[in-house]
Formats: sequence, C-alpha cells, structure tokens
Amino acid sequence: MIETRLMRYFLAVTREGTITHAAESLHVTQSTLSKQLMDLERRLGVQLLVRGKREVTLTDEGRYFKSRAEEALALIDKTEAELRGKGGEVSGDIHLGCAQMASMRHVTATMARFQETHPLVRFHLYSGDADRVMEKLGSGAFDAGILLEPAHEERFEYEPLPLRESFGLLVAKKSPLASRQSLTARTSWTCPS
Repeated sequence: MIETRLMRYFLAVTREGTITHAAESLHVTQSTLSKQLMDLERRLGVQLLVRGKREVTLTDEGRYFKSRAEEALALIDKTEAELRGKGGEVSGDIHLGCAQMASMRHVTATMARFQETHPLVRFHLYSGDADRVMEKLGSGAFDAGILLEPAHEERFEYEPLPLRESFGLLVAKKSPLASRQSLTARTSWTCPS
C-alpha cells in the first residue's frame, strides 16, 4: 500500500516543478525527498518523473498517477473532514462538479446565501464535462454535480433546476448562418467545401 505521505510528496513536486522547490515547501531536505520519490517509483515499478537539470517532467505513468493521487487524497481529506465535523453545527466541505454555463451565477448566489446561515460550510467548485463530473460522482470525490440536460444516469438521483441556458454561435460574416436571427436544433446547414 502506498502511504499518503508519498502521494503528497509526489504532488508537491508536480505542483512546484522542481524537487528543490518541493522540498522547501514540504520542509524536508532535497535528498530526503529524492529518496522518497525513488522509493515510490520502485514500489510502483514505473518511472513517474524525468529529472532534468532545472525541472522535472511527468511520464505518461506519472500523469496517470498524479490524477489518481489527487482523487485519492481528495477523498481521504473529505472523509477526515466529515468525521471531524460530526457535531451540532452544520459544517464541512461540499465538492461540486459543474459544467461551464451561465446559470452558475444563480448557483453561486444560492451557495452564498447558504453560507450566510451556515458559515462553517465550504464549497469547492470543479469545472468539467458531464462524463468527468459523473465519473467523480461515482467515485465519491464529488458530492453533487450540475450538468446540462440530458446528463442523468440511473445510478444517481437527479433533480432538474429551474434554470434556462442560452447559447450563442459565432460564425464568419460570409457564412450562410450569419444572416439568421436565430437557430434551432432542427436548422439544417451543410458546411461548404
């Protein structure tokens, strides 16, 4: 089993870009950090980092491990916070995955009103497409997701929000679509060769 400390060390290196800067941010010596990273790679049986003179770069395995380490640590941190927060007052962290949409201004306003009543609750917003948000919901990394319809699956509870989205289309002035005042999903148009 990989220790969470090693995952945090690895993520510090990816965040800082160099082992030296990561060691400073972690308050450990550079040699200690280097040894810990080599031990991690040895345990996994793959090279995670390419060590250059001025910076480190991630291998394909390193990028994969980074993504999984972030998910694992987020879930561990969330679990610890939830267990510590068991008390009388509403507190804790809510991790919310959402699509990029104009309606988010209404969602964030609702969050602000909620925090006025429950100041110990912290919201964490993550932007992503529907597949990524649903993947994180399924793994427990997100508490909820806000997506454009149709994006619900049978394994999740789903509640439509009373919000409407408007979309725009940018086209060249010479495009046959440029003269149209509006478009629908049924508008047919063939791309000129």
